[in-house]
Amino acid sequence: NKAGGELGDVAAGTDAAPDVDDAPYVWGGPTLTDINISLQKGELVMVTGRVGSGKSSLLAALLGEINKLSGTVTRAGHVAYVPQSCWIRNASLKDNVTFSTPYDAAKFDATLRACALDTDIKILPAGAETEIGERGINLSGGQKARVQLARAVYCGADIFLLDDPLSAVDTHVARRLMDECLLGVLRHTTRVLVTHQIQFLTHADRIVVVDDGKIVAQGKLDDVKDHIDLNMLHDVTDEENAQNAAEASAEDDKAAAAPEKGTEQSALVTEEERDKGAVGLEVYMMYFRAWGSGAWGSGVQVLLLVLLFIIAQACAEGTEVW
Repeated sequence: NKAGGELGDVAAGTDAAPDVDDAPYVWGGPTLTDINISLQKGELVMVTGRVGSGKSSLLAALLGEINKLSGTVTRAGHVAYVPQSCWIRNASLKDNVTFSTPYDAAKFDATLRACALDTDIKILPAGAETEIGERGINLSGGQKARVQLARAVYCGADIFLLDDPLSAVDTHVARRLMDECLLGVLRHTTRVLVTHQIQFLTHADRIVVVDDGKIVAQGKLDDVKDHIDLNMLHDVTDEENAQNAAEASAEDDKAAAAPEKGTEQSALVTEEERDKGAVGLEVYMMYFRAWGSGAWGSGVQVLLLVLLFIIAQACAEGTEVW
């Protein structure tokens, strides 16, 4: 996750917004062509289009993560990137949100409210200190998406590149994220939101429609309506109203069934019972015998095995350090 990372190619004196001019990009073969877009500081830009049209590639282009064949790209400010695939650490929920940023209680609480995590905190056994398993195994898909979004919000970037985070949550939560996060705490930042939730397009300062790797239209809703199926808007609105009623009842049931804090341990991994002190010679001999008689005759095999263990451990530790 690139939350808090600084973009290269900073244009001196420009506002915190990207500017792409006549830049084709490739992922092996041509992916984006004739991309011209200039974003203003504080804009909410929504990128939409059919599946596979190049929306995520456009964000990757703004990040500088795909090859540019020609044209110019200028960026200024710090960027927070929220991809579709969630990256969650095996740590507490608080550590996943604050990451390497100093903890500020007021800022942390405001971030949780903006990302609709305040209700989830109440039902977790140890609140924000609850340990999240590897890859967020004990969180739902919507919770993982909101934890990742909260990490980006907490870092305090200038530019937010959001790759369809609203698709991972239900319509009620998506509405809250739009109102309290994108239009709330982030209202003074530059936001580029990839979305299929066309009911939110009316909130955009600009809509960018991507098709077949090209920007086919951009502007307000009236300027791009010929490129969007607005008939879906009525279906989404009806579904949202029905789901809101169902979720109101479900929240009451969830609150009644929620465990009290302190009744369960916050850690997923408990300490094992083990012997302490020097490892006995019989343990080493057991490993040597498990290698088989062939390994005894070849010191090269033993050295190679030890070297591979060292490399594997270095890679594992290096991932955490990075």
